[in-house]
Amino acid sequence: MAVPGILRLSRISIAFTPAADVTLGYACALAWQTELRPHTAALLTGCVVSSLIFASAVAVNDIVDEEKDRRSAPGRPLPSGSITSHWRRRRPL
Repeated sequence: MAVPGILRLSRISIAFTPAADVTLGYACALAWQTELRPHTAALLTGCVVSSLIFASAVAVNDIVDEEKDRRSAPGRPLPSGSITSHWRRRRPL
C-alpha cells in the first residue's frame, strides 16, 4: 500500500478539524452545565471518532467520484495512480 497516497486520499492534513468541533461542543457543555464533570477519555474518543468519520467520508467520496476526478482533478491520488481502487474490478463468474 502506498501510505502517502492513502494519507492524501483521507485528507489527513485537515482530518483533525472535526476534533476542534467536538472540543468546542465539549467546552460549551461544560460551561453551561455546572454539575457536569470533565471526562478526558470521552473528549479524546469523540475527537478520534469524528476525525476517522471525516477521513472515511472524504475517501469514499473520492472513490465514488474517481471517473469525474480523472477529468477535473487528475492530481488526486486515485486518478494519478498513486493508489488504486480494487473494488471496481469485476470478478469472473
